[in-house]
Formats: sequence, C-alpha cells, structure tokens
Amino acid sequence: METLKIIIGDFASNWFINTGINQSLALFLKDALVIALTLIIAIISNYIVKKVIIRVLKKVVKNTTNTYDDIFLQKKVFHRLSHLAPILIIYFFSVIGFSDNDSLILIIQGISKIYLIVVIVITIDAFLNAIHEIYLTFEVSKYKTIKGYIQIIKIIINFIAGIIILSILLNKSPMYLIGGLGALTAVMMIVFKDVLTGLAASIQLSINDMLRPGDWISMNKYNVDGDVMEINLTTVKVKNFDNTISSVPTYTLITEPFQNWRGMVNAGRRRIKRSLFIDVKTIKFCDNDLYEKLKNTERTKEFSSQITNRIEADKDLTNLKLLIYYIEYFLNNNKNIDKEAIMFVRMLQPNDFGLPLEIYAFANTIVWKEYEIIQNDIFEHVIAICSLFELSIYQRPSANEQTR
Repeated sequence: METLKIIIGDFASNWFINTGINQSLALFLKDALVIALTLIIAIISNYIVKKVIIRVLKKVVKNTTNTYDDIFLQKKVFHRLSHLAPILIIYFFSVIGFSDNDSLILIIQGISKIYLIVVIVITIDAFLNAIHEIYLTFEVSKYKTIKGYIQIIKIIINFIAGIIILSILLNKSPMYLIGGLGALTAVMMIVFKDVLTGLAASIQLSINDMLRPGDWISMNKYNVDGDVMEINLTTVKVKNFDNTISSVPTYTLITEPFQNWRGMVNAGRRRIKRSLFIDVKTIKFCDNDLYEKLKNTERTKEFSSQITNRIEADKDLTNLKLLIYYIEYFLNNNKNIDKEAIMFVRMLQPNDFGLPLEIYAFANTIVWKEYEIIQNDIFEHVIAICSLFELSIYQRPSANEQTR
C-alpha cells in the first residue's frame, strides 16, 4: 500500500514540480490525474464485469439444468452485484492516490461507502425477490405465502442501511444514532402503524390458515368478490369476477368478517339454496282426480308409481306435500346433483308473499356458469310442474292487474 502511494502520489506530484510548476498547482494536477486515472480504471472494470464476466455467466447459467440459477439471473442479482467492482476501485484509489489531501479522501470515501451500501441493499433486494420466486415453484406456496415476511426483512435491511448512511453523513457512530431513536419510538409507531398491524395480521392469517393465494373470498362491505392474487404486508389484492382489482388492508381480514369459499372448492360441489313462494290459497288435500292425472302424465308417471305406498298410508296428504315428494324424487334422479351431500326440501315461515318452499342441495360442480345453469334448470322445472299438482306460484300483481 505504501509503495503504491509513493508511485501514484509522490511520483506524480514530484514530476509536476520538476517540470517547473509551483507546488500548489502540482498537487492540484496530481489530484486531477489520480481522479482521471481512477475513473478510467473504474469504467474499464465496469465494462469487463458487465460485458465479459456477466455475459459468460449468462451462458453458463443457460447451459445448466438447474432452474434456480436462471431465476437469480432473471432477477438481476449478478447484474446488481457487478456494481461493486467500480466502487471498490474508487475507494481503493482514494486511499493510495490522495495521501496528502485528507479532506478529499474523506469526501470520496464517504461517497464510496454510501454507494457501496446502496449496492449491497439493492443486491439483497434482488436476492430476496429470487428466493420468493423460487419458493413459488414449490407446492407449499399455494397454501403458505412468505411475501409478507420478505417485505419485513427488506424494511429491516433498508432501516439499518439508512442508519449507516446517516452515520456516515453526520460522522457519528451508528450506535449513537440508534440510541437517539428511543425518543422517536412513539412517532415511529404512528408512522409504521399500518406495517405493524399488517405484520400481525399476516402472521395470524398464515398460522390459522385463514387465507391463501387463489382463494375465492367475498367481503360485501368492500364490494370484494373474487380470487386472492397476492397477500402483502399491508394489503391483500383480489381480482374480482368483473376483472377489477380490489386492495383490502390486511388487518381488516382479522377485524372484520369475510367469506372464504375454499371449502366449497376443495369439496368440488356448490350449494343450491333458493326458495319459491307457493300461493297458500291453492294448497289442498289430494283427491283421486289428482292421483289419476299424475299417473297418466308422462313426466310424473314413474314418480306416482314409486310413491303409491306413501299415498295409501297418508290419508291427509296435501298437494304441497306431494310436490315436495316429487322435487326430492327429481333431485335424486338429477345427474347434476351430488347425492352424497345433504339434500332436502322444506317449508319456511309463511309471510305476505305466501309459503316459501326452499330447495337445499349441492350441485356437483364449482364452475360458476355450470352451477347457474343447473340451478336454473331445477327451478324452471319445478315452477312449470307446479300447475300439474294444482298449485300456484305467488307473484305480486302488476299495476295493470290491480286496476282491473
């Protein structure tokens, strides 16, 4: 090191003095020469690293069978790491080239240290992004997300880097600055409130397995109804079924109710729970004419033959009860209904619109369009068949009907 100082520093300044230039100008020219030489070497090193070494590294990575190194290359980990070469040369030459100019050495070294810290931070950032991308290739990533934890690591690293940079600018020890942060704790709690609450919420969501990327969730308060795209430290991104993107604060998924349809998706079936209103004035006991009509109608012929024993055993059978038997028969013979799941037809509390008759069953699909078609087919059939059982569906009279 001392030999280099003599060669670069003293030799250059003595050479300028021997040519007849005064000492102050000779020192200035020597510093200018060292700066120019340093920049040239830094530029050459930067070119060698980026154009030669990185290019060779790209070819090596592409020829390997391992895909992980491709991800590191894609996230530019090596490219950002290459920025270390020129700044290390500048820092090195500042020590050996400006031995007689302490103030200039401090300035160049300070800038070099700050730049070095920035390069390290952005390299770590790219490295963490690559780690997250590699994690997404594993099956466990579908159930557990680590993006929130990676964001926390990034925040901590950036905070530490900020303290170190500030200590360089103020020429103070980092511990001195950290000790002074105690008085700012309350302010920091307010500033990082969303981050801290989001961190607590994301940990709770992960531990309790309440939410995963790809889950279908509904939150009526925020008009959210779609698939979870991303779970961040502070927000959860949801792609709604109308192709809009909603961002919901992470902590609201802990403090407020939301509906997760994952169980339905895993079961492979979706619930049908819908009612139609029967006009109570059309409910009556069954008679032989109704039985004969059902026996002689093609759609109900097989049904009537299967419930003959029920009809004979129940002398007080109503046409509504008979319709309920038929709907159960129809559902049991419908290939689109899951027979292993619970299935029934029930009467609800009568109201001003009539007697609600609810169908409760499960379609054997979770595809939205298919589900709606199955549900529509069932209720279209039931509405159309009601007249055969001499029942009427309640419908609010229109304005024209009320004036007649």
